[in-house]
Amino acid sequence: MINIKVKSFLFFIFLITLFFFIFSSSIFAQNYEPKIFVQYHLWMSKEDSIAGGGSWNFWSQLSPGIEVIGGVDPTHFITPWKRVTTSRLGLPITGPYSSTVDLDVVKYHFQLAKEAGIDGMFASVYNGGWQSIFRKHLTIANEVGIKIAQELYHGVVVDKPGNPEPFTSYPDPANGCKISRKWYISQMVSAIKPFMDNPAFLKIDGKPAVWIADGPICRSQELCASTWREWFPNTTCPVPSAIYTWGSVQELGELLAEVEQQVGRPIYVIMTSQTKDLSGQSYASIPQVGKITTVENITVFWNLFGEHNQVSVNLGGADRIRYEQEYQSRINSNKNIAGDKLAAHIYSAFDERGVFPTNASRGSGFNKPRAVITRDGNGMYEKNDGFLKAALDMAKRNNLWVFFESWNDWGEQHQIEPGFAFNNFLYHQDYFSPLRRVAEFKNITNPNFSFPQPSLLDPPLVKYCRHKQFEGKEVKLKGKFGLSQDVAFQGNGVSFTVSYLNDYLSHQDPSWQGANRWETLASVKKTYNGQLKEFEIDINSILDSPAIVFGIESDGDPEFDLPYFTEFKLEWYGQEVDLLNQEKLSKFNWHSSAGGLNFGQCSNLGCARLNYSNVVLEDGKSYLLLLQMAPNWNVGGDTFIHAGIDWLKFEPFIPRCCPQGDVNCDNRVNFDDLMIWVNNYSKQTAQGQTEADFNQDQKVNTFDFAIWRANYQI
Repeated sequence: MINIKVKSFLFFIFLITLFFFIFSSSIFAQNYEPKIFVQYHLWMSKEDSIAGGGSWNFWSQLSPGIEVIGGVDPTHFITPWKRVTTSRLGLPITGPYSSTVDLDVVKYHFQLAKEAGIDGMFASVYNGGWQSIFRKHLTIANEVGIKIAQELYHGVVVDKPGNPEPFTSYPDPANGCKISRKWYISQMVSAIKPFMDNPAFLKIDGKPAVWIADGPICRSQELCASTWREWFPNTTCPVPSAIYTWGSVQELGELLAEVEQQVGRPIYVIMTSQTKDLSGQSYASIPQVGKITTVENITVFWNLFGEHNQVSVNLGGADRIRYEQEYQSRINSNKNIAGDKLAAHIYSAFDERGVFPTNASRGSGFNKPRAVITRDGNGMYEKNDGFLKAALDMAKRNNLWVFFESWNDWGEQHQIEPGFAFNNFLYHQDYFSPLRRVAEFKNITNPNFSFPQPSLLDPPLVKYCRHKQFEGKEVKLKGKFGLSQDVAFQGNGVSFTVSYLNDYLSHQDPSWQGANRWETLASVKKTYNGQLKEFEIDINSILDSPAIVFGIESDGDPEFDLPYFTEFKLEWYGQEVDLLNQEKLSKFNWHSSAGGLNFGQCSNLGCARLNYSNVVLEDGKSYLLLLQMAPNWNVGGDTFIHAGIDWLKFEPFIPRCCPQGDVNCDNRVNFDDLMIWVNNYSKQTAQGQTEADFNQDQKVNTFDFAIWRANYQI
């Protein structure tokens, strides 16, 4: 038995040890400086062409590696200001841009990243084919004062027949049956050596950095045998138990030692991989490996809630607890192996439906999109990028550096670049929401994020004034309506509503085929009370929704409700468009609960027409020009009449914000038409007609003509 003195001594030692552990942990936590590095794509093009991709690379649904079935290029438009791209939910705040031409946009990105406290950017050059673009970006990084390096990821290939360089060797008993990785080595050296002395090149611990992703290409003997025979049909070497992208621990260690020798100085490698290879050796044992980004928040999510079933249910508090416990467990187990080399690999969300269905493998090997993860973690967190915040908080609690993916991958919808309508934007309406989460992680309380200048925007965005949002201006439907005074038609009232197709609820309908989730943005109730009702509804937040409708909905029996609009206007960022106009209203897609109808029709399908006869409304006044919008009658229950807004059809009436002197901006009038009208104008004014008479022609209004006449000095 242990005597009392010994027990006391041991207890004293225990207390000292516990105190030291708590104290040292506290000191370590205080000394912990949160670091975040972000992947940045630089292979975009617009009308220009880029090596290996052609024009509209990355944005185009037809880009190599994407190849959406039935896809089109962004020269096609969804709305007059929004192009078709691989982005299913939104578009960058600048619109699509080119990595080689729109260098001011790149500079704007770097300025935002610096303001958010991002410690460095890893330009994804994939297989090294965009070194010239990286060189341009390095110059811009120097100007802004941010650091960048390269991410090679999976893009390089083993030394085998058909690789980008002449085939030099293959596994043979004479060389120990090793796969040559000379191509890997040359690519990594070329990603570091030419740039490492540039002040803007990212160095960690004083060493030039590079980011790769490693892992086994095959895990079964059968798959490895198939790959082995495909790559090396003439080798006599036995099929290995595993084939890796960059190599096993031993293979990668040899590769990085050779790279370091050729570079001429120590290097710092970040690798996305498992902490151990299949033989059980730890990648942390490789001296050149600085961080291993094993734990991914999206992988933890899929492991718990499903990846391939395409049914990601709406989650809640109990799921959040389960998710965070599993996340912490994964960190703990990998930290035991990698130690302080463990880092967090974080995504803000994941939604690749915009690049399906596809003929390409998408790199994931899946023939359908993986289960959607929204910005709120499918309901577990706040709408304003709560899923990202949860992962950043987890990294901070565990003193982990963060390697984030990505700044601008709009195809998989996990970008943090500001945009017009990325996932959940409708709810928080903060263009910089994910960047604010990053700034919080970096302990920056008041980041000064700025909007881009109009000169940086895709021209259609400027043409249709979308940049006016940055100034606080809005798009509104506004007007005044009431019910007929006829006592025989005093019903129980109607509501004027604006609704939209909400495909942000992607956790409920994770299919590339689209959703059918309608939500009401606003509803204005009107009962018979002797007064007209005014309304003003801001539709700015839903302009980029897949569909928008406005209309009248009845409460109960619609037979006794006759609503009329005495005023109805669209306010487009401060400019008003009067909608009490036959030509304009006919551009909407009209339908009722009884079926479709054309504008001007009034039958048991419903009424959608301009009324030019005197009608006395409930306020006792007589009105000459009214919009009659009434649900179908002779049908029991709630009914409606809706007008779907097709912005492409309505395009001629959308106010413009054309740059001064740009006569090609407004395509409502072409040059040949203008000349005809000029000739007619000259003839008519010569015959004593006024300019006002001339402008009775609906094809040209006074404002348009004045602009064109000034530009052409008529």
